[in-house]
Amino acid sequence: MSANSSTIILIGEKILLSIWVGGMWVIGYLVAPFLFSKLSETALAGYLVGELIKTISLVGVVVLVSILIRLVWQLKTSSFRHWLFWCVSVALGLLLLNILLLYPEMAALKIAGIENGTERTEQFNRLHGASAMSYLLVSIAGLFMISNGLRSEPDSI
Repeated sequence: MSANSSTIILIGEKILLSIWVGGMWVIGYLVAPFLFSKLSETALAGYLVGELIKTISLVGVVVLVSILIRLVWQLKTSSFRHWLFWCVSVALGLLLLNILLLYPEMAALKIAGIENGTERTEQFNRLHGASAMSYLLVSIAGLFMISNGLRSEPDSI
């Protein structure tokens, strides 16, 4: 691949990463609190926020997989020695944990019916807490990736 096409790919990755991470912060830390404060129905606010978070999480999976593919293609086995590989891998793993395990479990509990003071409520709250912590860690990892920059030759750990 030519230096020109590598540069174009890298610029595209930076743009996509910035859009995705910005979306995570806007949805999770601006839109979500806003909806819960303005909508009288918390169930509706929760549904809307959940859908937005699922959507931005799927965008994140696409962005992170594309970055991983480039790293492994470019650096081969030495990609395992770079901080970016591990940062992207952990963020991707946390997103997949949310998408494939935590979100479906929370949805199933909602369908089954959640009443205050029940075991289902406690289970939902635990899952929601784990999901929120995972979301925060991915948001921070995204900022770390942006602030340390994607490079054509990433620095080693």
